[in-house]
Amino acid sequence: MNSPASDRYDERGQQILDWLALTRPRHATAGQVFGAEVGVFTGELSLYLLDRRDDLVLLMVDSWAAPHPDAPYVKSGDLHATMAQDVQQEVMRLATERVAGFAAVARARIMHMESTAAAMTIDDGTLDFVFIDADHSYEGVMADLAAWAPKLRPGGLLCGHDYGNEWLPKVGASVKRAVDEFLGCEPQLGADMTWRRV
Repeated sequence: MNSPASDRYDERGQQILDWLALTRPRHATAGQVFGAEVGVFTGELSLYLLDRRDDLVLLMVDSWAAPHPDAPYVKSGDLHATMAQDVQQEVMRLATERVAGFAAVARARIMHMESTAAAMTIDDGTLDFVFIDADHSYEGVMADLAAWAPKLRPGGLLCGHDYGNEWLPKVGASVKRAVDEFLGCEPQLGADMTWRRV
């Protein structure tokens, strides 16, 4: 039986897939869909997406690193930002194990690095979707949006999580502010605090 947390990952994942189905046809290269999940944590969302789209190649981007004590992320109200390095390593191990079968066939590509550094390794205009759910500080969300939005092909899906999160109001406000400013308007909202550019 799924836990409430797992149910939320399922809702989030299905919303991404529903939005992806509304975008232009799949990537021209070899009939595959290329996406990036920026902020993977334990990999539950990654697994949901990979299980349900057999044409998906997913970049799983996460530093799995405790941030510097003075970083805006630590002050953002995000519980993940306060996890010690040994906990981060355990979370990375769980994510890696969870998608091991997909990694073996090159459908899951784990990028253990800072998100903006990872973005610099990806050609512009090559991804079908990007899901932003990493550093939830205003500064972090803005940096991720600026780094990853150019990686999308024309008509690609830019989306993310925690917009207006009422359980973590500081996080929700930071994400909302950054997304609204970056897009120049409010996004379309979906299940489990997801958002997308329209």
